[in-house]
Parts: sequence; structure tokens; C-alpha cells
Amino acid sequence: MLNVSHNGKKRAKRLLLPDADVLGFAAATFVAGAVAALGLFWLELTAFETLLRAGLTFVVTYAAAFILVKYVVWTMLTEIATKRRQEFELQRQALEAQNSHGPRGAEHEPGEPGK
Repeated sequence: MLNVSHNGKKRAKRLLLPDADVLGFAAATFVAGAVAALGLFWLELTAFETLLRAGLTFVVTYAAAFILVKYVVWTMLTEIATKRRQEFELQRQALEAQNSHGPRGAEHEPGEPGK
């Protein structure tokens, strides 16, 4: 879980990050189950051949889903970090601009009366 502030507000939003391991396992189980069902009931393959195909399907699907989720999460976090960095930079520049002008009425030279 990651706290993300939005538009400089103090209230933080919670961001639930997907777990690549769990999503990969769920996708692989579903697809391998479908392959096993099709192999046994529709194609009428032997149990060994069906298990081999389902196992291979599970491994490939798990790897693909895991890598895809990891990439999506990495991209999402990179975007959030870039946006936060830009917001902080804008706030810093605004603060510097505000501080460089000094307090009101400080434009006069020392020793001269204020305007």
C-alpha cells in the first residue's frame, strides 16, 4: 500500500498495488484449467498429454502475467514519482520567488523612509 497526496492536499489517498505473484497465479490457474478441460472433454486427449499441456500453459501464463503486472506497477510508480517531483519543484520555485521579494515595504534602501 502506498500513500499518495493529490494536488498538494494534506489528506493522503491510499493506493493499493496489485501483487504480481497472486495475479499471475490466478490467471495461470484459470487458463491452465481451461486448457485441461478442453483437452480432456473436447479434444479427448490422454491424461498425460492433457497434464503436460496444462502444466506448460500454467508456466507460460504465470510468467507472462507476473512480468506484465510488474511492468505496469513499475510504470505507475514512476509516473507518480515524476508527478510528485514536478509538484515539489513548482512549490519550491514559488517559495523561492516569494522569499526573494522579501516582506512588503522592504524595497527601500536602508536609511531611507519606507514607502
